Amino acid sequence: MPNAIAQALAEMSRQIQQIEARRVLKSRSERSHLAAESQGIQDVIDAVLFRCYGLSDDEANYISNRLKEML
Repeated sequence: MPNAIAQALAEMSRQIQQIEARRVLKSRSERSHLAAESQGIQDVIDAVLFRCYGLSDDEANYISNRLKEML
């Protein structure tokens, strides 16, 4: 993975951490999902990682859907 991409992913991860740290979560259900703002960033991270690992769109969609089912 090129260094610039790795740095961008790390920065996006820091943004998610900052957003999530501000949330007040009361239930287990709330804790199992990211805030909408965080989820958008996470979706970009996932797409980049799927491409870096050579996954097809179908494979990426399968993984994304399975993760959603697990939550």
